[in-house]
Amino acid sequence: MTFSTTTRSSSSSSSSSRSSSTIFDRYPILNGIGGLSHGSFFRIQDSSVLQEQERGQGGRGPTTESLAPQLYKIMIGESFIYSPNLTWLIMSVCVWCIVPYNLDIIDLDLLRDNTNNTNTTNVRVVQLQPQLHNGIILLDRIYINLFLALSYITFWHCALYFWGYCNRPFVSNRRYNIHKVVHNIFYTVLGIFQWTIVEGMFIYLYKSKKLPYCTTTITTNDNSTDDWNWNWNILFQTLILSILVPSYRDIHFYFTHRFIHIRCLYKYIHSVHHRNTDIEPFAGLAMHPIEHLYYFTCYGPLLILPTLFQFKLHPFLLFWMGMHVIITPAASHSGYEDHFSADILHYLHHRYCECNYSAGINFDSYFGTYRNTLAVVQQKQLTSKVEEEEEEEEETTTTTATKLPPPPPADPKSTLIGWYYPEHIEYQLGTYTIIFGSILIYSYASNSNSDSNSNSNSGKITMSSSSMMVIYSIPFGPILWAFILGIWTAPTKISWRKICLAPFDKDSTLSLLLHFGLGFILGVLPISYLLYLHLI
Repeated sequence: MTFSTTTRSSSSSSSSSRSSSTIFDRYPILNGIGGLSHGSFFRIQDSSVLQEQERGQGGRGPTTESLAPQLYKIMIGESFIYSPNLTWLIMSVCVWCIVPYNLDIIDLDLLRDNTNNTNTTNVRVVQLQPQLHNGIILLDRIYINLFLALSYITFWHCALYFWGYCNRPFVSNRRYNIHKVVHNIFYTVLGIFQWTIVEGMFIYLYKSKKLPYCTTTITTNDNSTDDWNWNWNILFQTLILSILVPSYRDIHFYFTHRFIHIRCLYKYIHSVHHRNTDIEPFAGLAMHPIEHLYYFTCYGPLLILPTLFQFKLHPFLLFWMGMHVIITPAASHSGYEDHFSADILHYLHHRYCECNYSAGINFDSYFGTYRNTLAVVQQKQLTSKVEEEEEEEEETTTTTATKLPPPPPADPKSTLIGWYYPEHIEYQLGTYTIIFGSILIYSYASNSNSDSNSNSNSGKITMSSSSMMVIYSIPFGPILWAFILGIWTAPTKISWRKICLAPFDKDSTLSLLLHFGLGFILGVLPISYLLYLHLI
C-alpha cells in the first residue's frame, strides 16, 4: 500500500530541496551530517523509512548489525557525525558560549577559619553560606534549563501535531489526548528540576574544589586568564570526550533501563513512563521522580575520573550531558517516523514493553529482545456481486480493502485528574518518607553540630552517621522498598525467581549478573558517590 505525501512537510521539503540539493547531490558525503537529510529535519525521501512500506514496518530502519561494525563506526566518529548527536552538540556549544557555568571559587578553608573566630550566633550564618550559594546556583540554572528544554520539546510537539511538518505517524488513526500531554509536561518539568539540582551539586563541588576540573584558557603567572589564550590540548580532549558522551549514554541507558524493568521496579517506578503507549515528544522525560534519579546517573564518569584517577575534565562535559539527557528524548518519542531523530525501536518498546531496551548501540540483537516492526497489518477480502442490468450479465469481482490497525490504547492513566490519589500510594508514602526523613535527620544533626561549641566525639559521630544515612537511603531506599512491596503483594503461586526477576526470570545466571550488576553499578552507585562528595 502506498501512502501519499501531500502535507506541508513534503511540499516544503521538495521545494526547498530544488535550491539546496545541488551541493548534496554533488557531494553525497555531506548528506546525512548531523542526522539531517539534504539539510532538513523533515525530508522523508532520505529518512529511515520507505514510502511504499506500511507505517511502522521498519523500512531502512535499524538492523541487527553486529557489535563490531557499530564499535568501529564509533571509533572513527561516523556514528556521531552522521547522527543527530552532532546537531545537539553544536546546539550545546552555542548555548554554553552564551550562558556558561559561573565557577567562582568558594574557599571552604576560609569559611572554617571564620567559623573558629566567631561566636555561636555567627557560626550558623557562616556555615549556611555554601547552602545559600547552592540556592543561588539553582535559581540561576533552572530558568535556563526550563527555557531550553521546553522550547525544544514544544517545537517538536507543534511541528508534528499542529504544523504538519511530518505526515507518517507510526499509527495512522491515532488520537490526540490533551490530558496525556498535560500529564507528560508535568513530569517533564519535575525531571528538569531534578537535573538542575544535580547540576547545582556539581557546580558547588567545582566551586569548593572538591571536584577538580580543567579550563580551556591558560592561566598566567599572575593568576589572570586570557579568554583567547586557549589550551589546545584541553580543547582536543574535551572534543573527543564530547563525541564519546552519546556512546556512553547508550551503554548506561541500556543497562539501567533493563534494570528498572524488573517486575518490582517496573510496577512502582517505570510504569509511570509506560503510561504512554502511543508516545509524543513530552513523553520522553515523563517519568517517576525516582526514575529520573537513576536516569540522570550517566554523570558517573564525571565524578570518578577527576576524583579517583586525577583526570580533570572540563565542566562543559556536564552541561553537554545535561542537554543530551533532557532534550534528546523529545524527537525519539515523537510518534512519527519521518524526521531526523525518529526511533521506531523505542516506539515498539512502548507498544510491546518487553523488547528494544537499548538506544543507539543495538544490544537487543544479542540478548533476544530485538524487534523492528509493528504487528503485520491484516488484509480482509471483500467479495461483492455486481449485477449489470444493462448487459443482463452477472459477474463477481473481488476487491481488497485494507483493514486499519486498531487505534492505540487511549492511555487512560496518563492524566493528572485524580493526581491527589496517585497510583501505588503505599510506595509513594514509603519512598518519600525514607528520602525526606533521612534529609531531615541530617539537617537536624548538622544544626546540632553547629550549635555545639565543643569538639566532642559524640557530635562527630552524629554528623557522620546522619550523612551516611542520606548517602545510602536516597539511592537504595526506593529500590529496597519496591522489592519489599513487590514480594508482599505478589500472588502466592508465583515462584521467588519470577517475583524478583520477571520478565527476565528465564535468562541465564550469567546474563542476569551482567545486566543487573552493570545496571546497579552504572545506574545507582553514582548517586551515592555524588552525595558522598557533597556531604563528607
